[in-house]
Amino acid sequence: MELNYIIEISKVVAVLFTGCSFLFGIYIYIVNSRKERIKSTLEYWGKFHQEVIPYLVKFNNKYPGKLHANEVREVVNLSDTKETLHHILNKYEQLATGVDLKAYEIKALNSLSGQEIINSYHRYEAYIFYRRAHKENPEIWLQYEKLVKLLIKLRR
Repeated sequence: MELNYIIEISKVVAVLFTGCSFLFGIYIYIVNSRKERIKSTLEYWGKFHQEVIPYLVKFNNKYPGKLHANEVREVVNLSDTKETLHHILNKYEQLATGVDLKAYEIKALNSLSGQEIINSYHRYEAYIFYRRAHKENPEIWLQYEKLVKLLIKLRR
């Protein structure tokens, strides 16, 4: 009788240890996954900045502030300037898509450059809205807009 009792207790203890090991494994996976996303965010942001800075400098030298209607019309008619702005906006859209797909960590991005991303969006939003309305493409740069709304919400 005592031996059966010990065997039953051993089975229960083994099941508990297995369950704890499983839960601990899940915890480790989640922690490592988040660390990898943070690392990916930092790596991508560094690469992103190196690629986009020349375009930002070129565009900001010509249009130093927030774009207004007359400047938007001017950009639309200057193919080189329009191409520069599209490169900038497409890079932000790629970043936003990565955040949406959970490849990049939103909190790390917010700490790293959340305000910069928000400010950039507000600088270019008149052009974004123009393109959506006049090119009948209501979803152009939509991920970027969603990212900005999320960053604003996180900063409250």
